[in-house]
Amino acid sequence: MVTKVIDGDTIHVLINGTDYKVPYIDMNASEDTTKKEWLGPDATSRDKELVADKTVTLVKDVSETDRVQTIAALRVCGQRARELRARARGVHEGNAV
Repeated sequence: MVTKVIDGDTIHVLINGTDYKVPYIDMNASEDTTKKEWLGPDATSRDKELVADKTVTLVKDVSETDRVQTIAALRVCGQRARELRARARGVHEGNAV
């Protein structure tokens, strides 16, 4: 379950009672945290529309967590095809690369 959308390429999820930060693999959206970059708020808003408060499936990277205990993963909302379209839409709309 997505507990928080940080920006256009990072979320928090709840797994077995533990909250994890999850940066998306192979996606880089403009920042909308301590620094505001051009289109950052748009990327964050769009990510919220796609995943906020939804159950997602995470496909892990090579390792389960990185050095700061975040989970690097590709998020999958419902069907994998829908998620891949969502990622492509973010790139197409100019909110991520």
